[in-house]
Amino acid sequence: MSLLFYAFACRDGFAAPWKKYLKIRGIEDGQSEPHFPENFGDVTIRDTFYSSEFSFSGWHGSSGHDAPLVA
Repeated sequence: MSLLFYAFACRDGFAAPWKKYLKIRGIEDGQSEPHFPENFGDVTIRDTFYSSEFSFSGWHGSSGHDAPLVA
């Protein structure tokens, strides 16, 4: 696999989850304030959200594409 192909594959692996995250937060227009659930301060709620919505095999951070989403 060429380095260029790998770069495109990684980008595509990031783009879909990123767009999904922007939509969930209501910020895809780049102007709106983000939306968070009331109980989002609870770390178990956040962990469940990120591991179920954006992680690879249910382990957030395992593939690297979700690091910017978790941060």
